[in-house]
Amino acid sequence: MTTVMERWQLANDDFLAKTVEGLRGRLEALARKLAPTRSKAKSPPPPPPLTRLTQLFSSARTDTALPPGNGGAGAAGGAEAAELPAPALMLLARRLGLTEFERDTLMLCVAMELDTRVAALCAQAQGNDTKPFPTFALAFSLFERPSWDALSPERPLRGWRLLEIHQGPGAPLVQGALRADERIVHYVKGLNHLDERLAGLVLPVEPEDAALPPSQQAVADAIADRLASGAGPPPLVQLLGPDAEAKRLVAERAAMAIGGQLHRLPADGLPTQPAELDGLIRLWQRETMLLPLALLVDATRVDRAGSQGAAVQRLLGGVGGVVFLDTPEPWSEPGRDSLLLDVAKPTAEEQRRAWAEALGERAADRLAGNLGFNLPAIRRIAAAAAAAGG
Repeated sequence: MTTVMERWQLANDDFLAKTVEGLRGRLEALARKLAPTRSKAKSPPPPPPLTRLTQLFSSARTDTALPPGNGGAGAAGGAEAAELPAPALMLLARRLGLTEFERDTLMLCVAMELDTRVAALCAQAQGNDTKPFPTFALAFSLFERPSWDALSPERPLRGWRLLEIHQGPGAPLVQGALRADERIVHYVKGLNHLDERLAGLVLPVEPEDAALPPSQQAVADAIADRLASGAGPPPLVQLLGPDAEAKRLVAERAAMAIGGQLHRLPADGLPTQPAELDGLIRLWQRETMLLPLALLVDATRVDRAGSQGAAVQRLLGGVGGVVFLDTPEPWSEPGRDSLLLDVAKPTAEEQRRAWAEALGERAADRLAGNLGFNLPAIRRIAAAAAAAGG
């Protein structure tokens, strides 16, 4: 029996095939207008607007997110077609605020990656064999309700860097070659993975199987309640104290409670050039629109007075979404509202209980005076002792 995700993928593939077919028809019709003498045959009626193709999913939910990876779309079997999420292109348009014209322009660029015939058709539709690629000028001729606003750096196509624009020297913007960003092409095809340009900068935090001690779980619960309240933009959660591992565990558990996957960003590896840093901020911000992400910025070794400290300050003030800051002392002006919380090691009783669970009551009595350990350290020591026969 197929899963909902498998049925959705088949439906998404069908939607893309029909949409690309419609685009080819539009390009061919535009090419015939430019060269009416090339064909004596009666011209077929113009293809329908691309919006009609979305009727394939007219009852689909557009308020859901494309699942990360290749799974996790829901329960197996039994779901009706109406319960499927909308095609990935429609989800993307809704999440990033694309107009109909912006969405169709993006799809034209995606079609270049899906169908080798589109390049030649773009050249024919522009009456120029040296332009086997989409341009904004072509999109203005091809689609209904075009808008000059789509070219603005403040609009999603450029602001979220959904398109790459290759503009020759002295050439107008509308004539520049357009190409869909590779991450966006994958998303539209149904492959939702973290942008590979972030893979070397942010590291996924693997969840711990074991429960947190009650004192730390209470902190994680307080964070999750605040983040889930919906009372304005989420605050920067500053996790204070010297125990980095405990703060990581608390952040991971709070992120999990609100459905987020935590990633850690070592702040000492941040780029210090403003343009490069702003590109990173924009890239992460876009990812938070496509995936349920949370960010843990590790600033424990950052010199606040130096260039790295300035980079952290710029990051905290510019990036949105759920962000945790691992810091020994609070940052007084992070550029956004903050929630400051101390994360301490487990209490003496919690540590003793952990020793007892790992090594037995007698060992716990002997080790009860060692109060400098968090739970992962206790588990590691116990595992090493068991492996050594102790």
